[in-house]
Amino acid sequence: MEVIFLITGETICNSSATVIFLPTDPPELRSKTILPVAQLVENPELPYYPDAIEKYFRRPNGQQFDNLKYEEYYQLYNVCNVNTRILCPALRDLDNRLVRKRKKPALTRTRFLKLSDGEPYFYYRLLQIKPWRSEMDY
Repeated sequence: MEVIFLITGETICNSSATVIFLPTDPPELRSKTILPVAQLVENPELPYYPDAIEKYFRRPNGQQFDNLKYEEYYQLYNVCNVNTRILCPALRDLDNRLVRKRKKPALTRTRFLKLSDGEPYFYYRLLQIKPWRSEMDY
């Protein structure tokens, strides 16, 4: 059914709820987006945008963040760029991005994985089970 909607250009559904797609691939399988040239010149050691998993690992310190699992973090908090203007109170993560508590939890979606998918499945299960701070902790 999804293919028919894509071919005809019709919308499948309109939703007012925010749905966040979260990547769950291990580091060696994740795709990366290269930063613009101006930012590459400023910091050539970090040529890619950080993905959701990397931002999760760099979440703020503190009791309220220490026990948050990957999906819970994005359901309860909104992570914004440093340049984003926020009128309500916000915290800063370890990379100085603004982290604001949501008024209402967001819906999150991940890729469906099964046991036969191997390493990606187990990597995602690790993200679901414990509140990690880095991939070195695995």
